[in-house]
Amino acid sequence: MNNEEQLQRLYYKLLDNGATVVAFHEPDIDNQLTSICYYGTPEMRKYTQNLDLALQEVQVATKN
Repeated sequence: MNNEEQLQRLYYKLLDNGATVVAFHEPDIDNQLTSICYYGTPEMRKYTQNLDLALQEVQVATKN
């Protein structure tokens, strides 16, 4: 997401399509919407599958 408005649109799109979604607001920066979290069912993942990842390389913690 490039800005808060785009994140907010995604939040409402997920919500309107039946997702269980939570919004996180940052009190230190005027309560701006900074992230969302949702239960990623296959039906809901279609709305986010093309978003860029925050990290270049995904690290998965495993227990050996």
